[in-house]
Amino acid sequence: MQIRIRWKLILSIGLPLWGLSMAVLSVDYQLLRKAAYEHTESDLAELAEQHAAHIDANFQSAAQIARTTANILTVDDSLTEPQLFNLLKINLKHNPHVYGSCIAYEPGVFAPRRQRFAPYVCRQGDGFKAIDLSQAYDYADGNWQWYREPHADETAWWTDPYFDEGAGDIAMVTLSAPFFRSDRFAGVATVDIQLDTLQTQLAMKEIEHGEWMIVNGEGAFVSAPTPELILSETLYTIAERAGRTAELNPLADRITSGERGTGRIVSMRTGEPLLIVFTPIPSTGWAFVVGVPESVIMGPVYARLQQRTAILTGAIALMLLLVFIVSYWITRPVEKLSSAVQRLGEGDLTANVPDIRSRDELGQLARAFNHMVEQLKQHIDALTQATRAREAVESELRVAREIQTSLLPTTFPPFPHRPEFDLHATNAAARSVAGDFFDFFFVNENRLALVIADVSGKGIPAALLMAVTRTLIRNLAASIECPGRILTEANRLLAEDNRRSMFVTLFLGFYDVRTGAITYANAGHPLPFKISTDRAVTEVGEPTGLVLAVMDNETYSEATMQLDAGESIVLFTDGVHEAATPGGELYGLERLQQHLQRHADLDPERLCQATVEELNVYQKDRSQDDITLLVLRRNQ
Repeated sequence: MQIRIRWKLILSIGLPLWGLSMAVLSVDYQLLRKAAYEHTESDLAELAEQHAAHIDANFQSAAQIARTTANILTVDDSLTEPQLFNLLKINLKHNPHVYGSCIAYEPGVFAPRRQRFAPYVCRQGDGFKAIDLSQAYDYADGNWQWYREPHADETAWWTDPYFDEGAGDIAMVTLSAPFFRSDRFAGVATVDIQLDTLQTQLAMKEIEHGEWMIVNGEGAFVSAPTPELILSETLYTIAERAGRTAELNPLADRITSGERGTGRIVSMRTGEPLLIVFTPIPSTGWAFVVGVPESVIMGPVYARLQQRTAILTGAIALMLLLVFIVSYWITRPVEKLSSAVQRLGEGDLTANVPDIRSRDELGQLARAFNHMVEQLKQHIDALTQATRAREAVESELRVAREIQTSLLPTTFPPFPHRPEFDLHATNAAARSVAGDFFDFFFVNENRLALVIADVSGKGIPAALLMAVTRTLIRNLAASIECPGRILTEANRLLAEDNRRSMFVTLFLGFYDVRTGAITYANAGHPLPFKISTDRAVTEVGEPTGLVLAVMDNETYSEATMQLDAGESIVLFTDGVHEAATPGGELYGLERLQQHLQRHADLDPERLCQATVEELNVYQKDRSQDDITLLVLRRNQ
């Protein structure tokens, strides 16, 4: 289907306008969203402070009743039982937020012959109910926090939420204030706050669709929009049950620590983002928390964006209509180009527009077309040559990889006549050729040389340095019996002509097949892991010198590690633990250690395969570095 130029003009103008409009709307959205959140956070913080202060005042007022009663009882020990019940009724009449009030005497204090006495008055319908709480349960047996804590600390105490079975028979919190006789603890005066009615008594009518709650210092719900949460859940148990402890526990810590602040979470009930504002209630050590859904915050923003979108859409539509009318007249002469364009579309690279005389835009367009055809021919010729050159390079790289692979041991198991150990190694190049390499060979009948190395950089330069290093190690090992001396001499030779400042990390160990001892020298290479018979995986060894080819006067010491029967040693290059996800998260030594522990029972060959497979999955088959592994297990 042929697309006329007028439509191209319309699209070339309309699409940028649409893109610019979307960019403007996007920026506008971000600014409006930021402003909406800041405004809401400010308003919520102010409202939360006001309501927290209101709640705090109510609780202080209730607490003052208990403290005043305790002071009266401390000063006056002559109050009779009817007077005590009357005092409690007066306490409830003076504060509508108080559900019940109690005076609990220490056993034997009210009357020598009376073991316990605790007059209690609570609301019942439009009146009051009066009972002796000691007849309902033994409040002094240590199981009731409202009596136990002030008795122990001799200070006023707000309890955790609890169900007062046998007395008030409701969920409540209690403020207990101790009173004294001759400076000795004589009992407590209490006030109870009913949790079921707290939510409606202190409703935040200013916040549409918002929810609020009160939690104590342990994260337990004192008040909540869902009554089932009270007495049964805390902020921490909800986070644990939802499997979101990493996200929610830090926020819960901030709330319960008495901090003022804000946070953003995803609602577990609706799945919608929530803005959370919290502030402490000083007198109780609790916190007031309010949450508002993002949809409420963003409602005005979306309405304003819709209005602006409608205005921009109308403006763009009007502009495109004008462009369409003008382009109709402008594009009529372009039909002269139709023949040449059609020939070019059929593959005729000699097509052009002859006899160009016009100096206006149409003339420029015709010249540009002729120039484009010429450039197209040149580009096709250049692309053909580049393709041939690339195919030649790829062919050479394939040959280089084959040559490099032939330098590494390829026969496994390598020493089937030696039952004392099992050995396997693998090398996976990040590019066509690798900078990593491994090697193993017997230097005498009972000493097996183990080599694993990583050349800095990748590609052909690293592969060449790898080949040189491997050859040096093999040649030096034929005449030198000490790994440290071999690396010292290899370093001197490599550093002499190292003009590109490349370097090599290398581990060279001589394994004694009779004793299991490994005498090694480590030139800045990652430390190996040892897999014990009890499946423990530990990092072993230590660096004995700097990387090779940097300082020609560097000397390398030696160290020894022991491999017992059934144990394995895993040598690897940094391409293993530095494997990364597409997002850049490294695999790491800890994951490698855990992987080896899970597969500790595998033989060396299957362990290498399992490790490479795991790394490929972790990297999504997008390896950025060479991966090389060498695993040796002592059998006897």
